[in-house]
Amino acid sequence: MKIVQVNTRDIRGGAALAAYRLHKSLRQLGQDSRMAVRWKVSTDPTVLEVTSQALELELQSPEWLAIQRRYLNRNLTNRAKTLFTAAYPGLDLTSVEAIAQADIIHLHWVSQFISPTSLKALLELGKPVVWTLHDMAPFTGGCHYSSGCSGYTDNCAPCPQLQNDPYHLPSAVLQDKLELLAHVPNLTIVTPSRWMAQEARQSRLLGNCPIHVIPNPIETDVFRPLGKPAARRRLGLKPGAFTFIAQSSIESRKEFPQVLEAIRRALQNGKFRAAANAGKIQFLFFGNISHPLDAPDIPYVHVGFCNSPQKLAELYSAADAFILPSLEDNLPNVMLEAISCGTPLIGFDVGGMPDVIRSGKTGWLAPVGDFKRMAELIVDCVLQREASVAMQSLCREIAETEYSMPVIGQRFLALYESLLQSSSNGSSSSTSSNSGGTATLVNTVLTETVSPPVQTSLAGFNATLGEHYEAIHKPVLVHALLHDTQELQTQERRIQFLEAEMTQKNQLIEAMETSKFWKLRGLWFRIKRRLGLPAEE
Repeated sequence: MKIVQVNTRDIRGGAALAAYRLHKSLRQLGQDSRMAVRWKVSTDPTVLEVTSQALELELQSPEWLAIQRRYLNRNLTNRAKTLFTAAYPGLDLTSVEAIAQADIIHLHWVSQFISPTSLKALLELGKPVVWTLHDMAPFTGGCHYSSGCSGYTDNCAPCPQLQNDPYHLPSAVLQDKLELLAHVPNLTIVTPSRWMAQEARQSRLLGNCPIHVIPNPIETDVFRPLGKPAARRRLGLKPGAFTFIAQSSIESRKEFPQVLEAIRRALQNGKFRAAANAGKIQFLFFGNISHPLDAPDIPYVHVGFCNSPQKLAELYSAADAFILPSLEDNLPNVMLEAISCGTPLIGFDVGGMPDVIRSGKTGWLAPVGDFKRMAELIVDCVLQREASVAMQSLCREIAETEYSMPVIGQRFLALYESLLQSSSNGSSSSTSSNSGGTATLVNTVLTETVSPPVQTSLAGFNATLGEHYEAIHKPVLVHALLHDTQELQTQERRIQFLEAEMTQKNQLIEAMETSKFWKLRGLWFRIKRRLGLPAEE
């Protein structure tokens, strides 16, 4: 079976990793899987970068960048917790040879890569198209997480994530999606979590599509328990201390600063504080932070950004519990990676968290946003250490049986087979509504397939706009360019002011250095120094 996984990147970012892991699992199951991306980081020859320098220049022209930068990025309200991306322009993938040869086209995170009109062209090829929703952007007017807004169930107007939206850009984008993509028979939706499936079913765009729940795969051979004492020694941690781990994400919806406050609240517990003072509790942080971590009252080690799977496995293995404070999330890879290393989780009962965090088995759940309860759970982990230790083997068992790459690869193969069978019978795939347990395919070869090379071909630039967005494109562009110009003028005036100020200071210094008074004054001080007299006399 020829399958193409389509993602904006190959291994950079959570959705990219999930897509790449699925791609690898399918190849290990003997399938001819390729990956088509806009930006390639890996050296994997089965990953095809379908852009060129010329295409990138068109995609990143000042016209499009101004809209993304000024109308969206610098126009977000405090409610915006994550990305908000423009829907246009896109790339036309119908000219890519691997797409033309594919039996199944599987889309993943395709923001900044495929526009609504590009997707329409893909669907018109008539091939079965599967779309895994790694966030909410496919069915909204541009936000990747709605922060509690339900506008995507109607018309995305007004948008609470934009401060100033005079042309109702998100509404225009959603209207375009509705007209271009609604009621297509060959589009099948997959969501990694039950929560995302529920949101998609409630959306105006995808509510009538077949929706399957299949989680992301995890490399259980890489993310595995490595032995806590040895892992801690290598990381310079105290071997016997109860160790918590957390990711210092810069995304506000992941609420890392609140983790610090929850820890401080936990430290108010007398027994917990005593254990911390005795060196029996420590915190391990990894990832990006937007500013230096100021927490002298917390016993922590911060190892910085880490993108090595082997290093991450060591970090998870060193910990007794993983703190995951996201207020909105789908099925984060770190959650699966942690349990695969035998590390229980502490998180909120929101999004895809309860799919994996099963109280008393793989971790503990607090009501969403209740950091007081999260602090209590942190304390309980230490005071009831035996229960935490007992969960470790169960975490690993669930990771192997439910989220390993062979298991998830088989589930997707079963879905692909059903879609191809429906397509060959001339029937719609919309009869299916939810995917169950692991499917077993007969005669599946558990070794990576060796495929003939696919001729490298590039995508085409697609600046075609949907009708509703086209009606507002020019005024939106003028609005963005005007604000960019005003900002540039402000910066130029500031630079001119600083240059003038510097010129005045230089002139004053030069005048002082050349005046007779300052020359005589300098001579006087040199004479006093030679005579050994104090300067003030």
